[in-house]
Amino acid sequence: MKETVNGYEKGRLVEMEYVDALQIQGQGKGILVEAGQDIQRSIAEKVAKYREDYRAMINSDDPVYKVEGAIDYYTKQMQEKLEKEVAELNEQWKLTYAGMRKAADEDAAKQRRYLTESEKESAKQHATKAAQALKYGNDPSVLEELVRLAPQMPNGQKLALLDELERIEIAANGKHDGLIKRLYSELSSVIEEDMLAVKIVDLLADRSVDFSFRTLKITHPTYKHLKINTHNNQSVGTHVSMGAV
Repeated sequence: MKETVNGYEKGRLVEMEYVDALQIQGQGKGILVEAGQDIQRSIAEKVAKYREDYRAMINSDDPVYKVEGAIDYYTKQMQEKLEKEVAELNEQWKLTYAGMRKAADEDAAKQRRYLTESEKESAKQHATKAAQALKYGNDPSVLEELVRLAPQMPNGQKLALLDELERIEIAANGKHDGLIKRLYSELSSVIEEDMLAVKIVDLLADRSVDFSFRTLKITHPTYKHLKINTHNNQSVGTHVSMGAV
């Protein structure tokens, strides 16, 4: 989120309906991030198939499944197949994320710009004019004009003026904090834009694409041998069954 929306905090990665995400992006309040969605969807589909196949097997009239131990035998085969596929997809996500991290770091390095002398001189003139008006005339009009002009400034000029902002703050002598904060917010936005790709990758660092599989292991009776499973009689605490087979 680029800003707080509907209770979702700025700077957080939030999962929501695709249509809602598109709307928020269209409003300029967030960025749609689809990284890993295809892998997550693929795992969810395989988990759903596992559930369906198991349900079909235990409800089947096929005599092959009536043999003692047959259900357990075929269930184990199904589990091994699913776990292998999920492991491969998790590894695919790790490789995808590593590629995103490398690309983001390279992009951030390219964005680090050297300020030109003209950008530095222009920023210095703006800052001197504002500082003198504040220090000798307690006149915030020049500062107000800078706040108004800042959104239209080139990124290089924003960065240069950001370096001069301390002079303006000293000249204000504790006054006009609201205006100075507004100017800082606009000038520093260029830094946020340059580092946006890195921030998104940072937010994705702890993302899990196998939530559906982990839920299966907690709630499905075929995984009752695990202590975390709700069907395990030795699991700690009181559990409520969370899903059908």
